[in-house]
This record gives sequence, C-alpha cells and structure tokens, in this order.
Amino acid sequence: MEAIAKPQKGETIFVSSASGAVGQMVIGLAHRAGCKVIACAGTDEKVKILRDTFKVEHAFNYKTTDIQDYLSKHDYTMYWDSVAGPTLEAVLATIQNRGRIVGCGGQLHDSRSFLSANHRH
Repeated sequence: MEAIAKPQKGETIFVSSASGAVGQMVIGLAHRAGCKVIACAGTDEKVKILRDTFKVEHAFNYKTTDIQDYLSKHDYTMYWDSVAGPTLEAVLATIQNRGRIVGCGGQLHDSRSFLSANHRH
C-alpha cells in the first residue's frame, strides 16, 4: 500500500472487506501514515469491531447501506479494493479527482465484467 498508494497525512482511504486480515493490515498502515479510514464490512458486529477495536473513523455495513450514497458524503482519495463489482462502481462514481485505487485479491480478475461501459478505459 505504501509504495503504490503513497498515503499522505490527512488523506482519507476507503477500505473494502476491512474486517479481514488484509483489511486490518491496511487500516493499520493508513493510521500509521496519519490517514483517516472509511471501512465496510458485511455485518453490524464487524462494523462495531472496526469502530471500537481498530478506531476506524467511518464504518458501515455494505449489505444494509447504499454504498454509493454513503461514499458520496465523504471526501476520500484512496481506495483499497478487495472486492471489485458494485463496490468498485460506487468508488468510481465518488472518489476524489486524482484518487488512487489499489487492487488486491482474486475477485478483481473478473472486475471488467462488473464495470459498466461508462467506466471502461
């Protein structure tokens, strides 16, 4: 993350699948760099752990929250993508100009099938 995203103090990063081992590592690296974190997980219990244990500034349950609506209310310049699909679509619609996206994980290999024609380059 540090080599590719180059996080800077004061920036905000969105981490998908944040309650997993990789997500937890990314949260730690982001906080160490002085960044704020937006995180999502699939249960309210995991969201609570992200807030209480990992001190994530903003966390939500992606199964019960409209992802694009939630992200549109927050300024962020980095995205750690572990899931692709609709989450990536929401990020492409809401990430700040000149934002950085770091992809990690096997699901990303099929991400082109999820992207609308508007986002293919």
